[in-house]
Amino acid sequence: MSNTRRQLFLVLHGQIKNMGQNGRILCSRNGIFVINDETGNAID
Repeated sequence: MSNTRRQLFLVLHGQIKNMGQNGRILCSRNGIFVINDETGNAID
């Protein structure tokens, strides 16, 4: 895993933790993370 990819993962992981149980994370087939907040909007 490259440093850039690891940093991105850690940032996403932090966001997921902060979203609480209302947030959902989906992973598409190509491995791109899509984070949905409680409103259902994708967070870039």
